[in-house]
Amino acid sequence: MPDDFSPDQASSRRPCPQCGSTRVYRSRRRGRAERAVGLLGLKIRRCRACNARFTRFGGSALLIPDAVRAVRKLALVALMLAVLAVMAWFSTRQAASSPSEGAALILAFPPADS
Repeated sequence: MPDDFSPDQASSRRPCPQCGSTRVYRSRRRGRAERAVGLLGLKIRRCRACNARFTRFGGSALLIPDAVRAVRKLALVALMLAVLAVMAWFSTRQAASSPSEGAALILAFPPADS
């Protein structure tokens, strides 16, 4: 085994999932969604033969357009959950600070002196 052999080169020798070529190299990340994929520790690869971009996850290949689509859906779900949490927090805070309905009626209509 040569001295300049690295584990990164060994992982790049895995074939392209689209065309089967072993001429695969590490590709740069483009955009926020691909950076999120990179935060998960996944390395993006590009095939020199067919120009397909993909990553490997748990032994299986995932094409980058599919990965980006999944990250965007997860981000949308997280945003929706955050909005719902903020709305719930404001509603409980408003309910705790507002006076009860009975007290509002007493202040609006004081008892008549007989």
